[in-house]
Amino acid sequence: MYMVMDAWLKLFDNTVGNYITMNKKGIIVRLVMFLLLYVTVLVANADVYKWTDADGRVHYSDKPINKSNAKKLNTRQTVNKADSDAAKTRLKAMQLKQKRNEQQRKADQRAAAAQSARQSHRSKGLITNCNASSKKLKKLKDKSSRKYTIDKKTGERHWMTSDEIDSMTNKHQNYVNSNC
Repeated sequence: MYMVMDAWLKLFDNTVGNYITMNKKGIIVRLVMFLLLYVTVLVANADVYKWTDADGRVHYSDKPINKSNAKKLNTRQTVNKADSDAAKTRLKAMQLKQKRNEQQRKADQRAAAAQSARQSHRSKGLITNCNASSKKLKKLKDKSSRKYTIDKKTGERHWMTSDEIDSMTNKHQNYVNSNC
């Protein structure tokens, strides 16, 4: 109760109180404000009674009029165990959902990083293949030297015919045009 009054007085001091100097008028204004706040807090904490009069009408008051018929009401908010358990269950469900969402977000990040790494690896491989095809294409178009291939099994040279050279030139030219 006193903490509420103290908070209101601090709020008052920070707003209106700065404009009032500490003279008689300022002291009186502060005293009136304190009393208003004190009465407000007392009224807020007052007991509430319920009774029925002779005509059957229900009345509420802070003072019991008919002591035999007046019933004091509990104005304090209470939480029953079922509501508390339900709230705990909802909280656990929300925490579990947040945990799953976080795990999914991390899994998505890992998948994106792996995809990016694969893409980068493909890009590096593509650049390497483009460079190799460009070099081979340059050599195939050079008319000053004879072209040959090496047999992988025997290691012998096989001199290429002009049709084979044209076929290889077209193959590498198509690769360079479509991938580089």
